[in-house]
Amino acid sequence: MAIISDRGARWAILLLAAQQADEAAYRLLLKELSLYLQHFLRHKLGPHPDSDDVIQEILIAVHKARHTFDGTRSFLPWFHAIVRYKTIDFLRHKKRIQVHEIPDEKALEQYSETLTGLQSNTLDDELLHALASLPPKQRQAVELMKIEGLSAKEAAIRMGMTEVATKVSAHRAYEALRHKLMREKQ
Repeated sequence: MAIISDRGARWAILLLAAQQADEAAYRLLLKELSLYLQHFLRHKLGPHPDSDDVIQEILIAVHKARHTFDGTRSFLPWFHAIVRYKTIDFLRHKKRIQVHEIPDEKALEQYSETLTGLQSNTLDDELLHALASLPPKQRQAVELMKIEGLSAKEAAIRMGMTEVATKVSAHRAYEALRHKLMREKQ
């Protein structure tokens, strides 16, 4: 395989090859993603004792979602959506566990700074909470179309619905999100 300087394009090619059962390409992709994630998370989270666990969760999510990657779209937004949500999920899980522990003041301060820094680059808590409150079909429509970047037709196929029904679910979800967020701001 020729050397490709654009990391996103290279990873897209590797993932597309992996979708065609090229195990060597898939191993290489996972190795490169793992190395990238080590540096990326160190930059975002600082020295975090559980960064290897976060990396594992992200790589598992990539594995589970690999069939959803569309070669006509850019790899990096698809990948970073997974990274963002898995990292936030992991930090929230750690926060829930820490609530039941006696906090070390320095660790609590570091965690708070980490979460604040991460959330400034992602969707805010209010939107995530509002999204979680949607009915499953509406939430799935929003996630597929707005977060994963699928078209209404692609999302409809994944959801097992018609394209029109998917658009209606998404529209209702957008309205519900707008109303919920407006009420919370008042």
